[in-house]
Amino acid sequence: MKQLILLTVFGLCLAAGIARADDTATEQLLEQLQGVSQLQGQFQQRQYSADSDAVIATTSGNFKLLHPGYFSWELLSPDRQLIIADLSYLWHYDIDLETVTRRPAQGSGQISPLQILGGDAKVLREDFDVSFDTGEGYVLLPLVFAANIAPEAGGSGLLFVSVPVAFGNVIYGVEMTVALYLAVTLLALVSIAALMEPIVVTLNEKLGLHRALAALLTGGFAWLAAIAVAEHFSSDTVLGLPFDINMMALFGLASQYLMPVVALLTVVFLGWVVDQRFLTEELEMFSPILVRFWRILLRWVALPAILLVLALPIYDKIVTSI
Repeated sequence: MKQLILLTVFGLCLAAGIARADDTATEQLLEQLQGVSQLQGQFQQRQYSADSDAVIATTSGNFKLLHPGYFSWELLSPDRQLIIADLSYLWHYDIDLETVTRRPAQGSGQISPLQILGGDAKVLREDFDVSFDTGEGYVLLPLVFAANIAPEAGGSGLLFVSVPVAFGNVIYGVEMTVALYLAVTLLALVSIAALMEPIVVTLNEKLGLHRALAALLTGGFAWLAAIAVAEHFSSDTVLGLPFDINMMALFGLASQYLMPVVALLTVVFLGWVVDQRFLTEELEMFSPILVRFWRILLRWVALPAILLVLALPIYDKIVTSI
């Protein structure tokens, strides 16, 4: 276990170190921007498809910038729009629709490279990957996109790619990344032990297997399941299976349906099948009034709530198919 934790920490340090290995372009850009108090020019913006390099939209216009934090962004084609911002508010004027909207400049949840060029060096260092190309100049790319993964993507990509990249240029980012993954490792070990214990007890008491052998068999099954998950994500085959097993899809199906079904059966068993006197004896530390109230919650609150959780995905599929 000690060697496994050390290897995990070492790998995480490497991942975070790679992300912050080259800050030269960022510092060079900040050095050039220090002497800029105002800037204006023309721009062309291209929007690419998420799964290819095809351009799906092109906009062009003019921009003006005044340090720190004032800018004007005027779109001339294909639609005419004007965006003006200061340190307090951001105005969006749709010229064709003749509508104006205003929202606070801070806390809007959106960061544009133009705002960063206006003087926000902290965000430039922490949220963007900066590179220099002799043909294109300075290229600013959000850190999570620099790793070829969208920030809203979940699962293993979010945990093992986005998090190290996002922490890579943050002060004490390596330490925070290592601490996070140590916590995740500890939680995973505790969860595995909690999930394996009922199976080990069943094999030990019902089938008469020695506890060590039961734990070994249960752990071996979990290990094979982990290899199957690795098989799904890796291009190198581990088991040599002739077909691809989408284990994450199976896990998603289990979390969406199996867990609510197990909760439903548990509620029905404790709320309707088990005798009230047995529950009172087992929960002797609580008063009979509290046990009765708890059983009422199981019957008339938990049961409808679980049924609703099971019905919502089915309802969504029916609505989307119509």
